[in-house]
Amino acid sequence: MQVVRYGLVALVLGSITTLACTRPTSERTAERWTPRTSAKRGDAVGRIAFVSCRDGNLEIYAMNADGSNVRRLTNDPAHDEWPTWSPDGSKIAFHSTRDGNYELYIINADGSDMHRLTNNPGEDRRPRWSPDGSKIAFISNRNGNRPGAGVPDIYVMNADGSNQVNLTNSPSDDHRPRWSPDGSKILFSSNRGSGWIHVMSADGSNNMSLANSGHSDWEPVWSPDGGKIAFVSARDGYYEIYVMNADGSNQVNLTNNTAWDTAPAWSPDGRRIAFERHPGPGWQAAAIHRENMDICVMDADGSNQVCLTATEAHWQSWPAAWSPDGSRIAFTWRCGGNSEIYVMDADGSNPINLTNSGGLNSWPVWSPALAPQ
Repeated sequence: MQVVRYGLVALVLGSITTLACTRPTSERTAERWTPRTSAKRGDAVGRIAFVSCRDGNLEIYAMNADGSNVRRLTNDPAHDEWPTWSPDGSKIAFHSTRDGNYELYIINADGSDMHRLTNNPGEDRRPRWSPDGSKIAFISNRNGNRPGAGVPDIYVMNADGSNQVNLTNSPSDDHRPRWSPDGSKILFSSNRGSGWIHVMSADGSNNMSLANSGHSDWEPVWSPDGGKIAFVSARDGYYEIYVMNADGSNQVNLTNNTAWDTAPAWSPDGRRIAFERHPGPGWQAAAIHRENMDICVMDADGSNQVCLTATEAHWQSWPAAWSPDGSRIAFTWRCGGNSEIYVMDADGSNPINLTNSGGLNSWPVWSPALAPQ
């Protein structure tokens, strides 16, 4: 499929002096594509959590979706990363090395009442809330199924840290847990056997393989209604975005080109999928370092593919974060030694630098619509 590429014009950060970012070409007008350094009051709703080293080390921050009211939520010399909002927007779970190894913590959305959820010699990382907010899935290598290899299993616990249970208990690498929208199942990636995408009941039973092409099948993501699963596969020799039914049937290549396409993210209404693309030579190295990758969107059937960003030196890292109403996309943009968090309209227009602080700002995560300001 031919992809229309629109340029993200003039995203040159004023504080960057180490590398001049190439100004992209665009079929749109320069006036429309000139970014603002802040949003107008009232044109953005909600909160965005993110990670920043603006104060010397990786901490978790939150801001309004227009870039105002930036609040530092954590304060520790260690690395605090992977913020994840509770479904009601009142709390944020994250992982941190503040106690010597990766453990899971929880904090109120205003930064108060932080407490530790896990406490063991292994590494506990990447929390995922259940849809009702009562449980948290995460990955941990505490079980030692493969000593020295650091291979994780998928665990689940109550939101207060109690009743921690190993759901997979396998010598394979089990990771990227994703709750189904109704909370009854957990989707995950694994290198066990020939099946790289698995699904199981929320209690760990009924584990079954959904994608077993014999090649890399990974990054599975539920559609908002739970009827479909988008995922990445290299079965045709290139990393592509595929979609399948929730039972693994009807697996279809949506992108079907020679680029590197990864990180599918469904829009809240399930009608579109955002993804990352590196279009040219050197895609393996570029994907590892997240360089020269664009954010693109397409309809859920693979039609109307449009790349929203197109620059020579940029970094759209981690999955695109849709706003709760689907009207905007937050992303990380890097030039030189700095990375900033931007928000743009879902068609790629009106890109806005929300952080504009210099240094590293990354991993934007949009709060649920009801998150407190």
